[in-house]
Amino acid sequence: MEEASGQLEAVSGLAYYISAPRSITSALLDPLHTVLYILFIVSACAIFSKTWIEVSGSGPREVAKQLKDQQMVIAGHREGSIYKELKRIIPTAAAFGGATLGLLSFTADMMGAMGSGTGILMAVTIIYSCKWQQDAPRVVQIASLMIDTISLILAQTGRLV
Repeated sequence: MEEASGQLEAVSGLAYYISAPRSITSALLDPLHTVLYILFIVSACAIFSKTWIEVSGSGPREVAKQLKDQQMVIAGHREGSIYKELKRIIPTAAAFGGATLGLLSFTADMMGAMGSGTGILMAVTIIYSCKWQQDAPRVVQIASLMIDTISLILAQTGRLV
């Protein structure tokens, strides 16, 4: 451990490789550290996001039930196949969103954001979730339209089976 600017900093071992590089210069001087940190933060965020959708009640089964309760359907799909379609889309979207947030967090850390990139993302997420709870019914309708649009695009390009 070294003390840099009043804080202890790991200099070797696992703790070193899963901690953010302190600057763009240190990231460029030690590319192994940078690559391992990016892989760690991106994969951790993706796994956490996929886990969170199941724990928070936002998984495919719950969303399919919400759509059924609101008598909403996905165009071109039977009622029974909505769950299968959501099961295909929601975990992938959650993992991709989590990985994107991990990259955003790394970028914020490298640009020297006040606080850590992860702290900033947490603050924004908390504020956003408070707002989202107020607009939940509208969001479900928008999500349904987005799924319809994505399905239509995939069907037209021949990628939807």
